[in-house]
Amino acid sequence: MYQTILDAMKALGETGLMFGSENPQKVKSDFQSALGNKLDQMTKSDGWILAATATTRTKRERFKTDSLSNEETIAIDVVGRHPSKRIVAIE
Repeated sequence: MYQTILDAMKALGETGLMFGSENPQKVKSDFQSALGNKLDQMTKSDGWILAATATTRTKRERFKTDSLSNEETIAIDVVGRHPSKRIVAIE
């Protein structure tokens, strides 16, 4: 999946899409949406289900973490699930 994520980001760059706005949060959500859509296109035939949770206006999915000393959970922007390969989370 790591190479697929890199390939999706490269493909986005090659399309010439520009992510720019006076609102930094909109830039972030536009990019997450485009990345989630591209990953969905690239992986759907392999059984992956991807969602850019921050851009679908649903509450972002939270996962337990020990990596942050001041937080017990982290909100993830793009989440992919596969029946046998588990979960991929991109923040």
